Amino acid sequence: RYVEGTVYLLDYNRELEKVFDGDAESFDSAGILFGIAPEDIQYEENKDGTAAAFVQADNLWLFDPERAELTEVFSFDSREGADARSRNRDHTVHMLSMDDKGNIAFAVCGYMNRGIHEGQVGTAIYYFDREQSIVEEKAFISSVKSPAVAEEELGKMVYYSQEQDVLYMLADGKLYQTELGEEEQTVLAEGLTEDQYALSEDGSRIAYQVPAGEDGGNAGIQVLDLQSGEGYTVEAADGETVRPLGFVNSDFVRDRLACVIDDNPTKLNKRLCGIPIVGDRYQIGEMVRQYKISKIIFAIPSCPAKQRKEILDICATTGCEVQMLPGIFQMVNGEVSVSKLRNVDPQDLLGREPIQVNLEEIIGYISGKTVLVTGGGGSIGSELCRQIASAKPRQLIIFDIYENNAYDIQMELRRNFPELNLEVLIGSVRNTNRVDYLVRTYRPDLIFHAAAHKHVPLMEESPNEAIKNNVFGTYKMAKAAAKYGVKRFVLISTDKAVNPTNIMGASKRLCEMVVQMMNRESDTEFVAVRFGNVLGSNGSVIPLFKRQIAQGGPVTVTHPDIIRFFMTIPEAVSLVLQAGYYAKGGEIFILDMGEPVKIDTMARNMIRLSGYEPDVDIKIEYTGLRPGEKLYEELLMKEEGMQETANKLIHIGKPIEMDDEKFRQQLVQLDQACKAEVSNIKDIVAEIVPTYHQPTKV
Repeated sequence: RYVEGTVYLLDYNRELEKVFDGDAESFDSAGILFGIAPEDIQYEENKDGTAAAFVQADNLWLFDPERAELTEVFSFDSREGADARSRNRDHTVHMLSMDDKGNIAFAVCGYMNRGIHEGQVGTAIYYFDREQSIVEEKAFISSVKSPAVAEEELGKMVYYSQEQDVLYMLADGKLYQTELGEEEQTVLAEGLTEDQYALSEDGSRIAYQVPAGEDGGNAGIQVLDLQSGEGYTVEAADGETVRPLGFVNSDFVRDRLACVIDDNPTKLNKRLCGIPIVGDRYQIGEMVRQYKISKIIFAIPSCPAKQRKEILDICATTGCEVQMLPGIFQMVNGEVSVSKLRNVDPQDLLGREPIQVNLEEIIGYISGKTVLVTGGGGSIGSELCRQIASAKPRQLIIFDIYENNAYDIQMELRRNFPELNLEVLIGSVRNTNRVDYLVRTYRPDLIFHAAAHKHVPLMEESPNEAIKNNVFGTYKMAKAAAKYGVKRFVLISTDKAVNPTNIMGASKRLCEMVVQMMNRESDTEFVAVRFGNVLGSNGSVIPLFKRQIAQGGPVTVTHPDIIRFFMTIPEAVSLVLQAGYYAKGGEIFILDMGEPVKIDTMARNMIRLSGYEPDVDIKIEYTGLRPGEKLYEELLMKEEGMQETANKLIHIGKPIEMDDEKFRQQLVQLDQACKAEVSNIKDIVAEIVPTYHQPTKV
């Protein structure tokens, strides 16, 4: 924590240190103050960071970071003369809550060894007044059972309200309210299962489902502030069921909520938590003007992708900043809290449902196998490694020429998959001896060949390098795979290989021809998987747009009419792995990329959804098509036809008949030409790839 120029570090190596003093401008250790393991920590802190409390060895401690003081608030073991049962720690301490002033409510379950309940078994509720530095017992819940059962009887939630002097407890599906002065207990709700209530992060608020009334009213949600005792009801519309998922932390949401939009006509003119429901999606623009809205929160995590895109397109016309709640499955699984609103991602604008693959099939052909990924440090290669690692291969070998990328994925995999048998090797696919050694030594069952130069304009300026790395790197790796009996070789290809207008795409088309030729003369199953642009990859236009918007523009688009197919990296890799399962040898698999996206429209929507107006707040500049760039990409060559697979998003292009002997001779000539750094390498490639059309020189 940072407090008034001093940094404090709670280190899981069991040290609490003052690591940096801003005044002294030096490092200074405060020494070991207590010893705890991470899983033992019960920890609370107040909102302004002036007090923190934790339970260690069933003792309660308070830490004052401003004074660097650690105080023992409560100890059950230190009392001299305590009976044997107490000394054996047949009790547990549970921290319940801490308020803004650092006052603490906590519970002790088990055998009591002090006070009027000494010798009894049960749960005692205590309150620590920080200002007066006193501990007061507020309630005792007796139990004739064992300490373990007493702890279980503590229930899912206990909250003490100093303001009301009321104790709330959630146990056995019932929510109890006990007025301590009157010793009266009331059951506020009963029959609550875990999916019928939600607690705020600090335990001070609860939302729980209430059943339909006897008068036929609909079930709803009761929201209760446990500190003040005040609450309100969220009513469900006719025929609907509402369920509490969680609380949005007000520390993160600082805006004033003005109105709610809902497409359900029965909710119009009703109120949600006191906020008016004013219309459907088609009235968003009108309500933005009427209520002077500056930010829109898209709070429909379960919304189908097509409808999400339609609503976001409407929001993009308002000039408001737009943020989104996380996905509903992430919320239910606890992977992310509802307080973590996120900005709109370009993938939200694709309008495509999440891609589904057969995980059992993927795991089935990878589990227990030795898998080699070339280019394993790149955008596609590293995601291949992540998904392959989760399928429990016998061994995963990463081969990459870029040591920094290789190191990053190595560290990530070691952290996330500690049991993984991982080898990370540096080298080039252009090095014949290195490639031969690699495959001979590790004898992989499967090779995913992702190593390639992919940047279109750069390859136009260095065409010989594209041929050396892409074509002959693939050829050398393929020959080693055939030589040492690799079962399956999967080439990562691109939509730019279809009717290519640039040397990068033409080189990848040559790679596809290489694997088709190798498949006909080898027992190894050689296949290629072709797909379009992936969101967020190295060199992708999307991260560029984000940086340009953050810098205030301009946003650069090559041409107002340019379109591209897009898919997320995890989606593309999942389909690559699925296609690898379908492979029989010789196929070119084509991934269904959905509908093409106009880059200019995407750029303008990204600007609008960030709260700016294109060409007013942030300018868009058209820079012209780059060398070798097309206005549109094609995924399938006409002469290849189409075949279906069990996955409707994966298609098979029928292999093109080729003269393998002629192609082999052409590869020899091409190899000699690129090594000689000839200036007409593109013309030579055009003779081999008849669909390659070089851009007209002006």
